[in-house]
Amino acid sequence: MRFIIKNNKLIMQKFFTEDSLKISQIPAIPQPPPDSNYPYNHDLQKLLTGKQFLLDDIPFQHDNLQDHYENGYITFRKGIDYNGKKPICTRCGNKDPQWFAVYPCARCGETCLYCRHCLMMGRISECTPLFGWNGPVPDTMLPLKIMDWQGTLSKGQQAASDKVVEAILNKQELLVWAVCVAGNEYIIFCVKNSTRFLRFRRGSRFALLTFEQWLV
Repeated sequence: MRFIIKNNKLIMQKFFTEDSLKISQIPAIPQPPPDSNYPYNHDLQKLLTGKQFLLDDIPFQHDNLQDHYENGYITFRKGIDYNGKKPICTRCGNKDPQWFAVYPCARCGETCLYCRHCLMMGRISECTPLFGWNGPVPDTMLPLKIMDWQGTLSKGQQAASDKVVEAILNKQELLVWAVCVAGNEYIIFCVKNSTRFLRFRRGSRFALLTFEQWLV
């Protein structure tokens, strides 16, 4: 993908033009302020809030995305940035040169450098923008208890669960070392439904990472 800057705004180009640039070639990306009178799309708001997506991951037309950007509700971010001459993947943070490669890119019409480190999430290259949300956060109504578990933890599991809750409340890092089939998923359930955690999470956003998708 290529861009031009017009009236201090970034304009996506559907076709190659001589005055257009890859997003990585633009020194500073202008960001219009949000227009409070603009009727933004609530589905787009829910999709992009708290995330950075590739264009291929967004089921909206270019014109719709461009309109939201010009009214201040979408951000463009470089997929590949540079620290001097050293490339950095802004999605996964990779700086290791051996994880970068080049290929002839049909979207920008040039040889494009891309990150191999996070390739399974979709190719991110010098001409690839990351789209984010710059407007209000959508309202969410969550039940007090999600996937409640009625069982009882063992003494060791309860100790681990208490330590995890304490680390979250104190905004600390914690590594729980447990073997497979040690009941790790039950610890996660109890952490999520802890009374102290439920009080703490109101108005906050959390990311839960787990080795088994069915847990979430």
